[in-house]
Amino acid sequence: MAKGLVISIIVILVLVVAVLIPVLIVTLRDDDQDSNEVTQSKLSIDPETGDIQIWKSEDIVLQGHLGSQFDTAAIQCELIDDSEFCFEWTGQARLQTTLEIIDSITCHHFSWNALSNNRLSDCYLMDPAHWYGSAEMFYQYWPIKRQNKTIENYVSGDLFKDQYGSVLERYWLSSRGVAVRVHKHSPLHVSINADNDGKLCFVATFDDSYYPNPENELPTLDYTVCTGNDVRDVHDYMSSAYVSKPVGWPDERMIKSPIWSTWAQYKIYINESEILDYARSIRDNGFNNSQIEIDDGFQLKYGTMISIRLNFQMFPLW
Repeated sequence: MAKGLVISIIVILVLVVAVLIPVLIVTLRDDDQDSNEVTQSKLSIDPETGDIQIWKSEDIVLQGHLGSQFDTAAIQCELIDDSEFCFEWTGQARLQTTLEIIDSITCHHFSWNALSNNRLSDCYLMDPAHWYGSAEMFYQYWPIKRQNKTIENYVSGDLFKDQYGSVLERYWLSSRGVAVRVHKHSPLHVSINADNDGKLCFVATFDDSYYPNPENELPTLDYTVCTGNDVRDVHDYMSSAYVSKPVGWPDERMIKSPIWSTWAQYKIYINESEILDYARSIRDNGFNNSQIEIDDGFQLKYGTMISIRLNFQMFPLW
């Protein structure tokens, strides 16, 4: 009797295990499939307040405030083509967003157009993420949140005058798998944690700006926010989408031949004729195929080619 009972129990256990194993396998497969699924980010904008949130799964990966300079609510405007959202601050500015999905990457494109001579300003909270990118600065913090940088023309400048340095990119990367790229035609000004406000702000304006505007056009602010599965995922995409790859070798003379700097002889007081005389003297001394480096400090503003000496055009033919 006891022997039969033991056999019955064993048979029952075998049957239970036989049933549970397929269930367990299906469950594990489902879990594995879920872990490989691509979760698109979702964008929400409150037209009353201008508050913006970008969600990934159940988490907010980026939040901030659009149209920081406007104190009125936006109204919805007609969607154009494949627009995701369209908002207008009457008589002041219009914002359109479009959505793009590439494999595991979700990108939201923001396109601001001023309707009058207004600054266009969007600010995002840097917490709780770590942020990287931006420009060379006098105090080179890494991540950049420890900066205390008030709004400044986002162009090459003088580090010692509290400007952005000579190496800069319109690119910012978050440890939460978010990347921001501002398009090159926007007259961009940037602040980073100004007065310890914890914000990364993008401003487009031609007022008090280095950006030329001969036609007196109204400013635009165009940028793209992309999210990925993680920081590596989104950075790989942004690198392939926006960074040009080398297409050949540099001229070997750039490495083999001397570099002649104008600073050694002329300091900041240079013009076109002096540069040409300098080049002739180099060649007359048998140093062919060399390169000349025009040092900085000679311009009223970087990129203007206007001398600090007599306020004249130093290189009229350039």
